[in-house]
Amino acid sequence: MIPPALTPKEWEAAKTACFVRTGTLASVIAIANDELPDDDPRKITWAMYDALCDVKGSSESDVEASEIVDQLIDVLASYLPPRP
Repeated sequence: MIPPALTPKEWEAAKTACFVRTGTLASVIAIANDELPDDDPRKITWAMYDALCDVKGSSESDVEASEIVDQLIDVLASYLPPRP
């Protein structure tokens, strides 16, 4: 599993310009994603994460596809803020 780009505490502090300048590239990507409007088709969402988890569950017989979906699930989750 890929660790989250930011901890819950870092998410709280993430809106400051100072944090963005000193954060990791992954944290900057996560913050930029969070700042996208909800209707932007490029925004990564928990709904996408959940949909991929559902797809993975239905494609267990295709090992290669399942491994790719696992990677995508981990990447998406690492850029998302904590679930509400």
